[in-house]
Amino acid sequence: MDLKLEMRNRIAEYRERNDRMTQKDLGERIGVSQRAISYFENNKNIPNVLLAKRMAIVLGTDIGVLFIDVTWEREK
Repeated sequence: MDLKLEMRNRIAEYRERNDRMTQKDLGERIGVSQRAISYFENNKNIPNVLLAKRMAIVLGTDIGVLFIDVTWEREK
């Protein structure tokens, strides 16, 4: 039996709050591509802790606020 991680994030919401920062702008500020930011926002990929912390700092919030509803579900 495996565990499946489900996570929602508020990256796009906080980008918009920061003078309509683009995905490209955020990516450049934390050292990743625009595509990586898109994947994070759409839950196609999960940033490592260092990138998550960088994002939170740039977006003026905390990791716990930026990444919400983290749940583990057992796959059958």
